[in-house]
Amino acid sequence: MIFKNLDIAFANEKPPEEKNKIAEACYYHFILTALEFLYFRNGDIAKNMRIENSESLRIALTKGTGAYVIAMHMSNWEASASGVSKQIKNVNVVVKKVGSPGMDRFVTQLRKANGMNVIFRKSTGDAVRNMRKVLNLNEIVAVILDQARPGEPFLPFFGKPAKTNTSFTAIWARIKAPVFMAYSVRESIGKHVLYFKEEVVLQDTGDSKNDVLANSTHINALIESCIRECPEQYFWLHDRWKN
Repeated sequence: MIFKNLDIAFANEKPPEEKNKIAEACYYHFILTALEFLYFRNGDIAKNMRIENSESLRIALTKGTGAYVIAMHMSNWEASASGVSKQIKNVNVVVKKVGSPGMDRFVTQLRKANGMNVIFRKSTGDAVRNMRKVLNLNEIVAVILDQARPGEPFLPFFGKPAKTNTSFTAIWARIKAPVFMAYSVRESIGKHVLYFKEEVVLQDTGDSKNDVLANSTHINALIESCIRECPEQYFWLHDRWKN
């Protein structure tokens, strides 16, 4: 799957030997992420995280409206959420269940130990209601938007049509708050840097269907630009270009 995705994303842009190196590094960093998540059970997963360029987010939070942070499966995404929660403001991560009920409870406990609150998508509308509550408390809602959902449209990603999660931009049209993007890079085992981008500008023309597609396409492009900064630490195992 990794090699297939790399061939689609980079086509003739990168030679086969470079794609092989990225694939090997992808496996390496994914294993490290899992091990770090399991090792730091005492809440210290982000103790060696440095956060860069977060001034715009901090200023936005002084306005009392909360904020959205868009993330991706890069480096240790669990440490990223923990670092923001401990250094800037409480982070509430929108997640889906992980594996069996027992596994899901275990993962949720580790996330809470590391300072993250969890917003589950259990039934229609409950996640949106909880997101609104969190924003009203002037806290952060974190969403990971680099994976697809069933029934979603194909929008450009690395220049190819890819299944794209448009749920966030549909929610933002109803519950507005400043939007930021961040991605992390592992410097060494247990040591990461989280880079924030400037505030994401989304369009609001009143044509909700067109806005959702345009904004989701824009977010795809921003995610792609972050991945290109450090492709070897990205999680290339998810099939965005299926069918």
